[in-house]
Amino acid sequence: MIVDHLRRFIDFDLGWPGTLTDVALWTRSYIWENHDEFFGPGEYVLADKGEQLHTALMSVYINMR
Repeated sequence: MIVDHLRRFIDFDLGWPGTLTDVALWTRSYIWENHDEFFGPGEYVLADKGEQLHTALMSVYINMR
């Protein structure tokens, strides 16, 4: 699921097996395959550290002390 800055759902993807990893699901999603249609310069999806970085994907920084 992807939500915007107002917490509105803008995309979701159903029907994949539960054994699929988050990275595998993301790289098979319509938004990933067509990211230029959804994101302009300076627009990103914020993801956890398990996702691979991409021009439309930014990993959230976590400072572990």
